[in-house]
Amino acid sequence: DNYNVCGSKQLSPPGLLLIPIPFEDDMRAIQDDAGFIGDDIIVDAATDLIRHQQLHGIDIGYSFENPALNKFWHYIECIALGVRLKKKVADETQMDAETILNAAQSQIDTFKVFLPDDDDDEPSYTKKRKKGN
Repeated sequence: DNYNVCGSKQLSPPGLLLIPIPFEDDMRAIQDDAGFIGDDIIVDAATDLIRHQQLHGIDIGYSFENPALNKFWHYIECIALGVRLKKKVADETQMDAETILNAAQSQIDTFKVFLPDDDDDEPSYTKKRKKGN
């Protein structure tokens, strides 16, 4: 950018920036997304799956303790009492995959049935054989 500058004083403004804005009739259509649009069956299956993953009877922040604070206070307690530190402190915030699957396995299977098959457009590569001497 060339500014007409003499020493530390600008002699003329840097110019007017013109940005062309399209007219209303010059708007171009955007192509539709080629992604999968779910029908009512898959939406219902997803809704049912989500319903089975809700946390009932839990107040976030009150129903379980902070694992970092638990670990810290356990450490302080062990130092104060002169006892050995436990190797593992229970963390109630860790999700148990087995419990989740037991709660909603049938909903997960139903949802998987209605998902579209993956398109494998990647070409398969084969090993080239070396030419014999």
